Amino acid sequence: MALKNIDRSNMRRVILDFPKQFKIGLDAAKNVFLKPGVLTRWPENIIVCGMGGSGLPGDILATLKPLDIVSYKDYRLPPQAGNESLIICISYSGNTEETLSSFQEAVKRGLPLLSITTGGKLKKLSKKYGVSCVKLPKNLIPSRLALGEMFAALAQV
Repeated sequence: MALKNIDRSNMRRVILDFPKQFKIGLDAAKNVFLKPGVLTRWPENIIVCGMGGSGLPGDILATLKPLDIVSYKDYRLPPQAGNESLIICISYSGNTEETLSSFQEAVKRGLPLLSITTGGKLKKLSKKYGVSCVKLPKNLIPSRLALGEMFAALAQV
């Protein structure tokens, strides 16, 4: 039986290409910065808002010490979110309801904010509110398989 009949979604190729995702993510984020003056000093904490596969980069980043990183997976923002926080909203599709809620709460409160996405509502809202946005290429793979791209972009910003 041919491999294409067994691996209809081309998962083998996605796995073999995984290391290439890190360069894609780094390249996408290399020129994305907070606007000057948004944060006047190192952030008190970094809150990464993302669900499912899009939340995995925040989980990994939260293991790094001595940074104070919160990986948040819910609506709005956690109690730790304050004026000296950096909020990073990640949604591979750009349409994750909880992440959009966190984004809108951060905008409403005037908190330092960045986004990472392939498009969708998150990209549109980032443009509307002048929020720096890492635009990842749309590779048509599930978000849980784009971990390399999203983590590299997160680490870069």
